[in-house]
Amino acid sequence: MAINRIRSKKKEGLKSLYQKRIRPRVKVLQAQRDHALRKMFLINGVAAFIACAYFALREARGVSRNEAGLAFIVWGIIAYASWRKHVRPLGMKFKKEVVEKVFKALVDDCEYRPDSHISSGSFDDSHLNNSSYNTYKGEDHVKGRLGHLDFEFSELVVTHEDRGLRPGGGASGNSSRKRKRPVVRFRGLFFESPHNQNFKSRTLILDDVAERLLGKGVGRFFQKSAARSGYELVQLESTEFEKRFKVQSTDQVHARVLLTPKVMEGITKFSKKRKKKVEVSVTENRVYLMVHERSKNYFEPRYFGSIVSFKDLTEIYDLLRLFEGLMAELDVHEQAAA
Repeated sequence: MAINRIRSKKKEGLKSLYQKRIRPRVKVLQAQRDHALRKMFLINGVAAFIACAYFALREARGVSRNEAGLAFIVWGIIAYASWRKHVRPLGMKFKKEVVEKVFKALVDDCEYRPDSHISSGSFDDSHLNNSSYNTYKGEDHVKGRLGHLDFEFSELVVTHEDRGLRPGGGASGNSSRKRKRPVVRFRGLFFESPHNQNFKSRTLILDDVAERLLGKGVGRFFQKSAARSGYELVQLESTEFEKRFKVQSTDQVHARVLLTPKVMEGITKFSKKRKKKVEVSVTENRVYLMVHERSKNYFEPRYFGSIVSFKDLTEIYDLLRLFEGLMAELDVHEQAAA
């Protein structure tokens, strides 16, 4: 009950913060953004007009196609430069004046670093990603406490790009370096928290596409055959949970003890409500949580319409509560074992 009261107070505090301090500041930032966008569109419009006029005069003046193309390249450079100068700085202002205040209202001993991220070592240690990658980027690194829980998280974009040499065209058959579109291994929020139980096993709760598409029988066959090295497929009693997730563990018994009905219900409920792909890893001394996103960036202002809404902020609140709830279940097991 004490935990629920703390959660309720924090949510009410967030609402009060939004109404009294964030909402007025958002209106100011929104006016600054609209002014910057008008300025950017004016500059881009003039640059585009000049480029089009230059292209239209290509044949009349004998301008080569390459020179006409150069005009559009220059226009593109001007468009990007005007975005960087007039609009992009609002993003950092937004993070300092809105996002940081939200985190400090929700997280105890909060440290917020917009330009930092969780290390790739932590990402690898989770075992949640089973594919190679060669680009690891992130931002919005948050560290702090939720009650007695130490944790950190950040946004990550992890990709793999094929950078090898490929056959070139033409009669010569020379090889040339051609870049393919990067394959996204993970995009979204990555949480990490230590625990004191010193487990001797590892358990992965992974998104289950096979059972959703192929049904229970065929899906289970593919799950078993695709189990990661050193892991076994764990079969559980919750039908709804198993439609969405597959569990692999190095210890079947411990995995079943870990995945109480409350834990399975919490993960399933969050995944259904937010329509998110959620994956969890419990290792020897840490818990990791992945929340996948296709393109959304949680901590950037919108550049059209309302910059941010209270609904956006409550989604961040719900993410923190999900992670806190999972860790609270681990604490219950620890106390029971004692």
